[in-house]
Amino acid sequence: MKYNFSSRIRFIYGVIIFISLILIGQLYSMQVVHGDSYRQEAESQYTSSGDVFDRGSIYFTEKDGTPFGAAILQTGYILAINPEHIQNPEVVYDQLSKIIPIDKTAFLKSAEKQNDPYEKITDHIKDTDAEKISKLKIPGVGLYPEKWRFYPGGDTASHILGFVGYQGNTLAGRYGLEQEYNNVLSESGPGIDMNLFAEVFAGNSGTSSPQEGTRKGDVYTTIEPTVENFLENTLKQAKEKWNAETVGGIIMNPKTGEIYAMAAFPQFNPNDYASADISTFKDPLVGSVFEMGSVFKALTMAAALDVGAVTPNTMYDDKGSIIINGARVSNWDFKARGWISMQ
Repeated sequence: MKYNFSSRIRFIYGVIIFISLILIGQLYSMQVVHGDSYRQEAESQYTSSGDVFDRGSIYFTEKDGTPFGAAILQTGYILAINPEHIQNPEVVYDQLSKIIPIDKTAFLKSAEKQNDPYEKITDHIKDTDAEKISKLKIPGVGLYPEKWRFYPGGDTASHILGFVGYQGNTLAGRYGLEQEYNNVLSESGPGIDMNLFAEVFAGNSGTSSPQEGTRKGDVYTTIEPTVENFLENTLKQAKEKWNAETVGGIIMNPKTGEIYAMAAFPQFNPNDYASADISTFKDPLVGSVFEMGSVFKALTMAAALDVGAVTPNTMYDDKGSIIINGARVSNWDFKARGWISMQ
């Protein structure tokens, strides 16, 4: 009986020692033999710490009431490298440049920074290209999920929308609706680390963190896409025909005040605002002052005819200008025409 008990104890000890040796071997393999590859894989699962960009959308409204995304979020990837693990920068560059355009000089310069574990190479990489790069399994090359503001219509309604740009170190709405409703559209909160696996299991909706702010909402407008395009095409033709420096127009519902279209030229592309002339950012229809005196001449004459103050044969002495409250108001050419009729 005692012999059987001792045998069982030795057997259990043997099993424990055997399992321990297996675990030690696995740990040695993971940490020593394959340590570098596992470390690279771990590094490729995280982005650098910083603000996670999230923002509500701006919608136009089609005639049937369907929302039309005018300012939305686009998803893709950032390509970055860890120079310490790049064995042959020339070869790596050749492999990557066959998939996406990369500046060779900048890439090789980044690959020289051996003490920097994260060197951003390019961004806004499409899912299909990211998949091709991932299949190459190049040591030291990482792909990181990102989101950015995207305007599907390009320069369409650019003055209405504005754009999202840096205000100091923070992305915020600049000009247009992006700026006016920045507090509604933007997400506030400290930066967190974004995990690739969390992105996958969350259906690309972002990580969940108690530090993460809550986006307040989207913005819906009465701008109708078809009407907006019609107005812009009409204004563009007028600008080319009359060689005008600036043209603009608004289409609205006179009964409700709803704006269906509003545009001014020259425009800019909010997807590439950095290359635009800063003078084009401000909407001249709402942000500038222009004294349209000739427009009011017709209104003044109509009112005078309506009350009988003048008739088509009434004469007046055009002296070219008058002084009102100390300010001189003149004809456009500063010329006097003498006695002329209302007509």
